[in-house]
Amino acid sequence: MAKNTQLRKENERLRVQLEILRIKEADKEKTLSNLINEKTRIMSTTQNTVLKEKEFQTQTDTWEKIIDEMAHSINSDVYVAVSYLSQISSNPIANIALSHTKQIRDLINLIMLYLKRKDIEFTGDIVDVSVKEYVDEQINTIKNSLSTLRLSTDEHEEALSEVEVPIETTGDINFKTPIEFKDAISLIIKDLMRNAFKNTPEENPNISVKITGGEKDIKLTIQNNKAISDDFSNWFNGNTDVEPKISKSSKVGLRVILKWTKYLGINAILIANKLDDTTTAELIFPREIKHEE
Repeated sequence: MAKNTQLRKENERLRVQLEILRIKEADKEKTLSNLINEKTRIMSTTQNTVLKEKEFQTQTDTWEKIIDEMAHSINSDVYVAVSYLSQISSNPIANIALSHTKQIRDLINLIMLYLKRKDIEFTGDIVDVSVKEYVDEQINTIKNSLSTLRLSTDEHEEALSEVEVPIETTGDINFKTPIEFKDAISLIIKDLMRNAFKNTPEENPNISVKITGGEKDIKLTIQNNKAISDDFSNWFNGNTDVEPKISKSSKVGLRVILKWTKYLGINAILIANKLDDTTTAELIFPREIKHEE
């Protein structure tokens, strides 16, 4: 009897051990299956990522070719227009048309430069840039084409046409830049000046400019008498990624400023003063802009 009891206990012990072994084996198979499934998922994800990257690169190359072809076609006619308009630049109306046509040419060249910035061979030529000359040029261009600001009333446009923009200068206000970027400087100033003109009240609009040359940099300050909204300044100053609800043309212009100031190492900031109801745009140019590979 005692022997039977001992055999039953031994059988029960062996049964328990076999059950434990069965559970462990099942766990191993489950783990192995999970590992295989995870490896398959990772491989599939990697393959999809590679395919998407290739597809994206193909689309990018295609669009760059399209833009390149468009730029070539547009530039062909633009250069002809510049050539003919230059011959009659003594005519005030022709001179205005010439100025705008040149800006089209420069913008196209800048777009292509930015797209191909990683592949282009820079000449190494350095030029002096006068901040005041660019400011003067853009003020004149804007005042000769106020309709492009898309103002809401004719009275606002008329008031801006009569505005005199004082320019206060202190110190040496010239700096050096690779020749390829000189038109980008003009473009940045252009879009800030356009926004200053546009962001003014309909009655008594006011814009002023101050250029201060320091030892290491040059500060350009543009002020207008209407405070921008917080979402506008926060987005421009990099405090938020949420774009403000403003006109498409203004938003595009500001994106251009942010893209080129970041690329060229120029500090840009917008300051809204609600008490004085003013907006101040500041650009700080280094004494020499350097191209980083």
